[in-house]
Amino acid sequence: PSCEYIDCLVGIDNKPLNSEINIFPNPTTKQLHLNIHDYNTVNLISLTNIQGKLLKTYHSYQETIPLSDLPNGLY
Repeated sequence: PSCEYIDCLVGIDNKPLNSEINIFPNPTTKQLHLNIHDYNTVNLISLTNIQGKLLKTYHSYQETIPLSDLPNGLY
């Protein structure tokens, strides 16, 4: 199978996104709101920090993700 150079290096399969996703507000302090057009296709939401450390995982669609228990940072 053919793949682009960067995909082969890091092993990421690029698949087209068929759903509109809105994440707001940015920046935020207390909570993050998600609006996913086709939310029935979402089975996992992961929140990571800028270094890639997994901070929170949700195994179903969540409209609101609380952030008040996390330190200030880029996620």
